[in-house]
Amino acid sequence: LPAVCALALAISCGTMTGVPGLPGGTTEMELRGFPDDVLELEQGGYNTRQRLVVRTDDDWRDVWEALYPNDESRPPRPTVDFSDEMVIVVATGTRPSTGFSVHIDGAREANGDFWVFVREVTPSLSCNRTPLATHPAAVVRVDRRDGDATFVERGETTVCD
Repeated sequence: LPAVCALALAISCGTMTGVPGLPGGTTEMELRGFPDDVLELEQGGYNTRQRLVVRTDDDWRDVWEALYPNDESRPPRPTVDFSDEMVIVVATGTRPSTGFSVHIDGAREANGDFWVFVREVTPSLSCNRTPLATHPAAVVRVDRRDGDATFVERGETTVCD
């Protein structure tokens, strides 16, 4: 299981320095979509919180089916070359309304290990929300690394007028 590091950090996208536990000399990993867009889903299919690193096609098939549990509306699964790439999946689990989201803001690597920067967004009470259960998830492709993953977490609240 990947290590999870629950830290409340003010990390702005692209400036991942000064993070406790992040060694010096890390390099940024390019986040890629499928093929162009990073997947950010409001209805991602996972009922529980997930932090996954997918390194095989069999696991990718299982993840894709979990992300899109309805066979009839499931888009074709994108091809991933797991000899060169891996997939990172984050999901919040079930949320009580619209307005929640999760994002992968970046990733950095050093010596085969890597750190994934995750931001979960919660709507404030002043936001208009539809009382419909949602399952936010985000999915990206990155160059394959065989080391350990650490997920660095931060929360954010959306303030509405």
